[in-house]
Order: sequence, then C-alpha cells, then structure tokens
Amino acid sequence: MANERFPLTTAQRWLVNIGMFIQFHLVAIGLLFVWWVVFYNFAFMGEGFASGIFFWFIIPFCFGCLLSVYIFFRLLLAYTNFDIALTIMIMIDVCFAVFMGTTIIVPVYLAMPIVLYSIALYSFAHTPRKNMESNDAS
Repeated sequence: MANERFPLTTAQRWLVNIGMFIQFHLVAIGLLFVWWVVFYNFAFMGEGFASGIFFWFIIPFCFGCLLSVYIFFRLLLAYTNFDIALTIMIMIDVCFAVFMGTTIIVPVYLAMPIVLYSIALYSFAHTPRKNMESNDAS
C-alpha cells in the first residue's frame, strides 16, 4: 500500500508545473544572458583563455546540468510517489539555494518554486483519500 499512487488534483499539477516553469526558465534565461555578456566581451574586448573556456565549456556544461536536473525532476514525478518526489525536489532546491547563497539572485528565483512545491505537498498531504478496499467490500 505504500507504493499506491493516488490521482493528483488539477491544482497540485498546476502548482508543480508552474514551479518547474519558473525555476528552469529563469535559469535558462540567466545562462543565456551570461553567455551573451561573455560572448560580447570575448568578441569585442579581446580573446582571453579564461573567457574562451567559460564560453565554450562552462556555459554548455551548465545547460547540460540544467537539462539533467529537469529530466530528473520529471522522472521523480513520474515514477515515485508525489510526496516523495516533491520532498526530494524541495531538498535539492534548498541545498542549491544555500550553496549558491553568495549571490542574491539564486535564492530569490528558487524561493517561488520552493513555495509552490511546498503548497502542493501540503495540499497533497491533506487531500482525503478513499480507501479502495472498503469500497470493494461493500
């Protein structure tokens, strides 16, 4: 019974999808902005080894990490219980926000998805479940 999957409400799906949209699109936009700034400096202000490494390796690696975390989150939602998936997603986001807390933008853009995931988790925990065995017996 612990692995039993309960249907999600529309509001819970919306909260998670909006949180993931905010989280991953803001990161992608931020990476594109950084890539553009580095490209501008790389192309017009002289070619440096550090900017070349950053432009050709670091930013594509970050996009790859972003894509792998997005796929990981989607797999969690698809193959684990909703409450376990959201708990893991919230823990990863909080750890990342604490780790990257030296810059103010990372905790700020992660605050909204964490709040949305927490609301979805709270509403999932307080959604009444029908006992399937008692319905079958009657």
